[in-house]
Amino acid sequence: MIFGRAARAQLEELILLAQPLVGIFFRSVAYRYFHPDDVISGEGTRLYGGRFVPVGVPAVYGSAEEEAALREVTARQQTLRGKKEIAFRDYPRLTYVLQIKTERHLDLSGSLPTELRQLLAECFQPG
Repeated sequence: MIFGRAARAQLEELILLAQPLVGIFFRSVAYRYFHPDDVISGEGTRLYGGRFVPVGVPAVYGSAEEEAALREVTARQQTLRGKKEIAFRDYPRLTYVLQIKTERHLDLSGSLPTELRQLLAECFQPG
């Protein structure tokens, strides 16, 4: 799917509605990122990529609910079980509680216009 005019216009309308975000969020990190400076640096994502960003882009992933951060740990355990050896740097994990304050926040979890919703769904597919 191409980022067409309609999706671009829909996204621009949403961006105009962006609001500040302040709150508590949870972040699960691997052993090699336990140091507090590393937790919010985005360096791991910059080096290795992440769910929604390519290699070279620093990003910090967090969850509004502690349960989602705990599911991150469970998912990581299941991934590592399939390996013959588990490197210590990959497990255990630690969950940090972060106080976040941003100037602009765009919530894409609610109802979205059709073309933009289809484009985002495609973006979130593996690969």
